Parts: sequence; C-alpha cells; structure tokens
Amino acid sequence: MRFELSIRVRNSSNERGNWRKGAALARSQRESVSLVCGPGLRILAKGNQGACWLVTFGRIAPRPFDDDGLAISFKAIRDEVAKQLGHDDNPDSKIKWAYSQRRGEVKEHSVVITVTPNPKSCAECGRTLETL
Repeated sequence: MRFELSIRVRNSSNERGNWRKGAALARSQRESVSLVCGPGLRILAKGNQGACWLVTFGRIAPRPFDDDGLAISFKAIRDEVAKQLGHDDNPDSKIKWAYSQRRGEVKEHSVVITVTPNPKSCAECGRTLETL
C-alpha cells in the first residue's frame, strides 16, 4: 500500500528553540498520517495479523538530508505508522524500516510511505518465525 502526503519533514536534531514548536510539528505530522493513512493501514493490519512489515519512507525535497537526519525527520510519522499497524517501533517489533529520498523541484516537499506485508516469511525483518 502506498500513500503520498504533501507535508514537509524537518531534521529536528539541528533545530534550536522552544520545545513547543517541535511538539506542534510532531503532532501535526501524526494527525496527517492518522487521517490519510490510518484507515488503510488498520484494514491492512487486520487482514495480515501476525505478519512482518516492510515500511519505506521516501522524502521528496529540493535538498537532501544526510542519512541520520533523514531517519530523525520521520520520527513522528514512524511512530504513527507503527501505532496504526498495531505495533511499537522498538527494535524487536515485526517492522523493518527503510528510508529514501530524491531531489524535487524548488518548494516541492512531500512524503511517500510504502507499506508491504509479508505474512508467509519474516525474511525482510531479519527474523525467523520461530523467534517471533
């Protein structure tokens, strides 16, 4: 399942200032994901209970982030996707996270979220069914 949201993600590790601004941005991102992706993700999760998941976040923007900044910028979105799939985003969860980015036009900012269930095998998760 693929979702595209016209939102801008920011590398919060480089920002300074009042914590309320960052909290408001995170809340806004979580709400956007919940409204746009939530119903589809919940239906997908219900139909694939016990499955492992591969979730890929894609960022489209004029300038690229470095790899750690890219992962940090998706924190609130990642938390909400995990919640909608019925999991935590801890290292032991059944979700494997991947990140990508591509250069967009000037003032083009969007996020693409791709969620792929894998109910038969957990090879993408790096786990075997016995360890789950």
